[in-house]
Amino acid sequence: MIKIWNDRKEAFELCRNLKPIYGKKIDMIWKSYQTQRFNERQELLSYLHSLWESVSGGLDAPFDILPPPNSDDLPSNGIILGHVRYLSKKGQLCRINSEQLSQHVLIVGESGSGKTTLLSNILIQLDVPWIAFDLKQDYRHLVRRIPSLKVMRWEKLDINPLIPPSGISASEWISLFSEVFSGDLGLMYGSKGFLESQCRDLFIHFNSSKSIKKYPTMLDLKKHLETLRIAPVRRIATYLDVVYGRIQSFVNNLPSMSSSNNPIPVKSLYNVLELDGLIKELQDFIVSIFLIAIFRSRMCSGARGKTEIVIVLDEAKRIFDRNKEKRPAEGIPTIDILISQIREFGIAMIIADQEPSKLATSVLANTRTKILLSLGNQYDGIEMSKAMNLDNPSQHLKLPIGCAIIKHPVIPEPFIFEFPESGITKNVTEQELVLKGSINGLSDPSIPIIDNPDTYQPKYRD
Repeated sequence: MIKIWNDRKEAFELCRNLKPIYGKKIDMIWKSYQTQRFNERQELLSYLHSLWESVSGGLDAPFDILPPPNSDDLPSNGIILGHVRYLSKKGQLCRINSEQLSQHVLIVGESGSGKTTLLSNILIQLDVPWIAFDLKQDYRHLVRRIPSLKVMRWEKLDINPLIPPSGISASEWISLFSEVFSGDLGLMYGSKGFLESQCRDLFIHFNSSKSIKKYPTMLDLKKHLETLRIAPVRRIATYLDVVYGRIQSFVNNLPSMSSSNNPIPVKSLYNVLELDGLIKELQDFIVSIFLIAIFRSRMCSGARGKTEIVIVLDEAKRIFDRNKEKRPAEGIPTIDILISQIREFGIAMIIADQEPSKLATSVLANTRTKILLSLGNQYDGIEMSKAMNLDNPSQHLKLPIGCAIIKHPVIPEPFIFEFPESGITKNVTEQELVLKGSINGLSDPSIPIIDNPDTYQPKYRD
């Protein structure tokens, strides 16, 4: 296919790049350019090229050649991301306000590109409750900047994922729990249906007498499955073997969660939940069940409006996996639907990953602020260029540590900003966290009382 050269488009791009430096002079040149004949336009075009070479270095142009936004267009308050950068010069502050934060933020960059530093800078400024799911002990170090920081290790996680969060019926929660558990621990459709039916039977069993009982625990579910007697020739026996194996893995690896009588906290959140050292499938399950619990609880309570909770999720492709969208027999995962609805209920998400091409399309479609740091994979660069309206897919390859391209919700074209080092040394030990009182258990140990699982409305002991 033959491309036709468009001199007006070339001149417009040059004028756009030069205007932040020469101002109204460029406006006059562009106005004149549009009225000239071809030969005169070529003279002006040559002049524009010479101007651009004089300020950018020509072929050796720096990485920061994306034109900056107008000074009046960016928010004047909110979270400071850094300074707008253009042709090696720092300009005005780049911010996102609370409303833009609630429309979700996507940060992508390879390891060592500054992703954790940028996330830390954002978290230090948040004035609403937040929780970060930490897979590499990256965020405990914020205790030196946030004295009130609370850190929870997965070994001490004392919650029962079978207890419905406030406002959610037991029947609905059984379905959600079964879907999340099956999706993250690799159960197929038949095994998922078997797990759900057994959970319902167990809930009814715990509600069979007139005495008040607590909700069943994961250990109770394991014992319940051990009592089943199914002929080995039946297909359901295979479902039992598979489901029992996953439940046994849960109980063996998460003993504190297996016998807990505490609900998932959806209001009084600790700031950092450290999951490093736990097997991947159970890491994914814990993150997913927290997200679903927070979302559904706020949805059922009717809470809407301004941002009240921020959820930080690194390595997001593990939860928002594009491959899950390619299984039509299983339908669109609930966790993918969540990202498009969650912001209505005062929940903002900051999602980060190294490989955006593996993220679910719902993430790319429903994050209004997109921040691109250096990426090692050219295909990932192409993916983000499409999502951010970048003309040059390889623009990210030139980005040094501490600089990023942003597609801001209120600015039509992407631009570059520079962010500072967080100034935090990553050497905080668990002993230091203990001394600072930063490792805590749950703040709300209330235990719900069971009613009929099909008509359940949460009640709490006085």
